[in-house]
Amino acid sequence: MAITTSPGVRPASHRAGNAMTQLSDAITAWLRAAQFLSGFSPATLKSYASALRRYMRWLQRELECVAPSLGQASTPGMVTGFLAHLRENGCSPRTVNCASSVLRTFGAWLHEQRWDCDVSPLVHAPRIPRARKGRREPARREDVLQMLAGAQRHEHPLWRLRDIALIRVLAVTGIRRSELLEMRWQHVDLESGTILLPRTKGGGTRTVVLDEPTGVALYNYQQALQIARRNTEGAAYVWQQANKVCVRSDGLTRIWRAILVRADMGDRKDLTPHNLRHGMVTRSLEAGLPANVVMAQSGHKSIQTLAHYAHASDLKALSEVKERFGVG
Repeated sequence: MAITTSPGVRPASHRAGNAMTQLSDAITAWLRAAQFLSGFSPATLKSYASALRRYMRWLQRELECVAPSLGQASTPGMVTGFLAHLRENGCSPRTVNCASSVLRTFGAWLHEQRWDCDVSPLVHAPRIPRARKGRREPARREDVLQMLAGAQRHEHPLWRLRDIALIRVLAVTGIRRSELLEMRWQHVDLESGTILLPRTKGGGTRTVVLDEPTGVALYNYQQALQIARRNTEGAAYVWQQANKVCVRSDGLTRIWRAILVRADMGDRKDLTPHNLRHGMVTRSLEAGLPANVVMAQSGHKSIQTLAHYAHASDLKALSEVKERFGVG
């Protein structure tokens, strides 16, 4: 992630940047400058601001002072003490590593802007080694069909059509959860059977292809949505919920769990939207699709990454793909 400010952008407090500068002033300067940095969405900036202010509140308690300085915040003991505090209070390794990443990014920006203070403890904030996860099992065709049957059991006609379309889109396109939530009707071309994803995980755009049943499911949902929710807030987004706003991450989790319960799969804690992504890749490789076609649909950048999605049933296909593309 780039941390260089745009040309001509300098925070107002940069001239006073030294060890005696209040941490709150340094945080404010960084957040102001970060608005011009590449790779920082509004949600990312919000989470970074929250993490830095949490660090500042912890410093206020530890140092028993209202306004800790940047020099006090940049000592090795304070940095490691804060991360240890998070672990001791039950934060997951992922949460601790996210806080560590925020401190490193903040410290790297201070260093690049040449603040007169040793920020190396921030730049080198430690991480917790992550446990290696086991291979995620792909969703089988039978799983998808059972989930579609569960979606059919929704009592409300509109949300029944939404859930059917949602399951089909995930199973056929293999798009990521974040890409699903950002879908807008203006990017859905039902005539050509494609969806444009304007902002993907790897940056840039990507177009995914729909099969005919998925296109029909989206059309039926769109027509029902226009009749029931015309001119409502958030209507530009594809996925809507009962309170007349677009579905966000927590809403998708509730919808997903409800589908599993209706499908008599409530005990399948291992089945997530990402399993459908694995399933799409697995079925595509089994069908003998070229690697470049699979990667264009899934958004993977390399054969090595695609290999993480390979399962026992498609090892032969992947072996042929690697040989064709010269990957050992």
